[in-house]
Amino acid sequence: TKANALQTAKVICKEIVANSKNEIAKSSAHNMILRIESPHLQIQTSRYWQPNSSTLGLVEYKNISKLYFKLIELKKESEESMNQMTPEAKLKWLNSLSLLQKWENALPKSTDHLTHKVELNLQKINLGDHVLMVSDQPKFDSGITQIILLTGTNLALTQVQKYPHNPIFVVTNRTTGEPQTKLKAKLYETSYDYKTRKPKVTLIKETSTDDQGRLNTDPNSGSKTGGRKWVVTNGDDSIS
Repeated sequence: TKANALQTAKVICKEIVANSKNEIAKSSAHNMILRIESPHLQIQTSRYWQPNSSTLGLVEYKNISKLYFKLIELKKESEESMNQMTPEAKLKWLNSLSLLQKWENALPKSTDHLTHKVELNLQKINLGDHVLMVSDQPKFDSGITQIILLTGTNLALTQVQKYPHNPIFVVTNRTTGEPQTKLKAKLYETSYDYKTRKPKVTLIKETSTDDQGRLNTDPNSGSKTGGRKWVVTNGDDSIS
């Protein structure tokens, strides 16, 4: 099996590192051991969660025995700033913020150096934007750390007609599927500003959902060069 082959390769490589006089062979064997023993982590979950309801996350892992989680509340304007940070700066900034929750989760034990998958029940979140940090290290400053953006919302935004036709979106209740009417909506366009060398966000339309919960996007409005995003609000609740 693949697991037996990896174990055999690891034993052979360790013997080469310990006994070989050929430095090239020792270096190659050492690198092979590092590859076999290297950790891997990938967690998948939906961006939008029903508030105060548990959500599952699919974890793909290798050579990891425990995961560490941090949940942070994120201000709306902070997401744009965070997206412009380097990975190192982003991690340092997130680690400086106050926490909503922090927890650990042991993974099914495995010593075969193969990739495994498991579903984990994640903590509930409130309305609004959050960051879920997942790491194989308790301090989140080394090893593997994955940063996941989450939004707690009772709304769902679905595109039902795409370009080149007039794009139409429908806003519904996330639980019941009922259309949400007369909700405030803003359409933004993001383009690259060559003067500042930074992304520029422009408001190009303000409207409300119609009696069927629909939003119509005029394909001829705006600069037509950037990405567009609807932001729909219902009191403290919003989705984009």
